[in-house]
Amino acid sequence: MKLALVCGPWGSGTSVVAGQLVRIGVLGVGPYLRTNDPLTPNSYESVPFREIILRYSDELTISLKSHMPGAVQSSIRQFRRWIAREKKRTGDHHDWIFFKYPLAVLFIPEICEIFETKLIYVERPLAAIEQSRRRRQWPPHLGAAGAVLIYQHMSAIRERHNYPIMIIRYEELLEDPLGHARGLASLTGLNPTRAELDQAAEFVRKPRPGLRLGQFSKTGSVASA
Repeated sequence: MKLALVCGPWGSGTSVVAGQLVRIGVLGVGPYLRTNDPLTPNSYESVPFREIILRYSDELTISLKSHMPGAVQSSIRQFRRWIAREKKRTGDHHDWIFFKYPLAVLFIPEICEIFETKLIYVERPLAAIEQSRRRRQWPPHLGAAGAVLIYQHMSAIRERHNYPIMIIRYEELLEDPLGHARGLASLTGLNPTRAELDQAAEFVRKPRPGLRLGQFSKTGSVASA
């Protein structure tokens, strides 16, 4: 089971990247967390994956909680086995899945130990992230203050490890969504149709208000038990 782990702070554009992944054929593990933002009502954050990460970390301080060594690996392995069972039960043949949640950067080595992982780093200027937070009326740790810490963890991973990393700058994604969709396909070795690539590009270009809960189940997301 291969994993595309989308890494970046809140407001950096990770939901848009995740939406592109879904449209080129990468499997999401639903249900997804919904937001109060009409432009991005679907966060593409897997609720069960998010719950695992929050057992061992604190979102307000963006830090680890004290826990027994190996506990997070054990939880992630159990989740991986559950996904494998669900894929077998439903006859799903996707080679790739994706996860996306900012606090997951605290556990990149543990995740890479369990999944064959490629990291997708999404970068955006702090001022733009903070502007997005204010528009959404989210608390401070979901803006520039939290982004500084998330990016510090991402940089530390690049310095200490040799994991494969694709870097996406949000402004460049907006300028060339089709090129980035092709880049994600190349990263994962997928061969999406031209229609799928166009859908991935249009997802970036168009506003996304009013999406219905469960609308994205057509793309192959696995429903949570």
